Amino acid sequence: CPRPSWARFAAAARTHSDGPTRSRGGLLGAWPPGRMVKPFEAAIASLRHGECRGPVETRFGFHIVLRLDPRRLPTP
Repeated sequence: CPRPSWARFAAAARTHSDGPTRSRGGLLGAWPPGRMVKPFEAAIASLRHGECRGPVETRFGFHIVLRLDPRRLPTP
């Protein structure tokens, strides 16, 4: 996936996601290691800030992920 801006990613999440973070533009925030399922964490860990990957399959479905700098998380 291309390197989208946060605004474009959030707009797409609000339009196309059926997940619980839809209303927040897909924003999960920061979390400690081990909190998310392994395929999801592995996908995020392999990215640099601002990079996107997907689809990532987990037992919860398919995800498109954008890694953000946790020190600069946007307000959804």
